[in-house]
Amino acid sequence: GASAKLQYLTAAADSYMCRVAFAPAMAALPAFVGMLMGLFGGEPDFKRVSLLGVTTVLTEQGFNRMAGLTPEDDRLPEFFVKEKSPATGAVYDINPYEIAVMFDV
Repeated sequence: GASAKLQYLTAAADSYMCRVAFAPAMAALPAFVGMLMGLFGGEPDFKRVSLLGVTTVLTEQGFNRMAGLTPEDDRLPEFFVKEKSPATGAVYDINPYEIAVMFDV
């Protein structure tokens, strides 16, 4: 879904630039893709950059599993689904199934 795609894009950006540069780069997504292709060579290709993000997320997950963390450790604390945000009044309402399939690549 959209959340997974944004996480992959963010992971790619985190892997190759500081967080301060992320927002301006995302404002000009083609420029960001061009910068990465300038670094790695080849023609600008959004799918290739997205794959960098997917690889990063899967590497992080693999590290976490080897360190003894389980999928349950990937969940937010329970208060997120019970307590309303003071700023918006919203509670976290993404169901566990959506979380489980979010990383299906």
